[in-house]
Amino acid sequence: MSIAGKYVDLNYIVNSVMNQIDSDDRDYARLYQIGVTGLRELWFDVAGNVKTVLLAKNANNTVTLPTDYINWSKVGILTDNGKVYTLALNKSITLYNDTNTNRVVSPGSFIEGGFTRVDSPDYHNYWTEGMNYNLFGLGGSVADVAQFNIDEENGLIVLGSEFTRSDVILEYVVDPLACECDTHSIHIFCQQALEDYIYWKAVSKRKDTPANEKMRARQEYYNQKRVARNRMKPFRIGDAYDTSRRSVYMAPKL
Repeated sequence: MSIAGKYVDLNYIVNSVMNQIDSDDRDYARLYQIGVTGLRELWFDVAGNVKTVLLAKNANNTVTLPTDYINWSKVGILTDNGKVYTLALNKSITLYNDTNTNRVVSPGSFIEGGFTRVDSPDYHNYWTEGMNYNLFGLGGSVADVAQFNIDEENGLIVLGSEFTRSDVILEYVVDPLACECDTHSIHIFCQQALEDYIYWKAVSKRKDTPANEKMRARQEYYNQKRVARNRMKPFRIGDAYDTSRRSVYMAPKL
């Protein structure tokens, strides 16, 4: 058994389940594999942490995603006051040739110039020469800083041609199994949910287990998953007060 701080080893959880169902060491590998699947599910749905890293920009105006990256939550730049100004996702930024180290200057890369000018008959957005322009009849959503696109297949952030900084801030969901360690762990709030997941999946394929027991095991897992989610994101009265205060402000009466 190994419990460090607020995290519980998967080995400990699997052994706990084996004791509950009176199993032997021959079932350990199967139950551990079930536990790995359950750990990943609970990580993404309940206990996953968002990791923040500062990444250097490559010479071809891209940024390489971390090896433990699963999904992004924020892409931006770090300011002098310690805040992150987010970039705007623009699916129109091409991913073509984005692995080419000379893509910015090579023919056919489609990113040699800046944005199309507002006086052009064909424009892509409303930002030009460092200023925003109001175009009659069109909506806003202008990128104040820069824009980007994500190439999930090649593991790259593709930056717009207007991006001039040398690095970006990335907040992302990590892969809980990406660490090079002997065993994996999960938050202690999710321990019971993971134990119930392992038990449910272990008996779900067994013919000698009654159908009502399989259904009970499934319901117990989802109930404990709900409990774990509530524990991970508790209601705090201070947050409610802050939200209420922010909604009260002085304004002219029209």
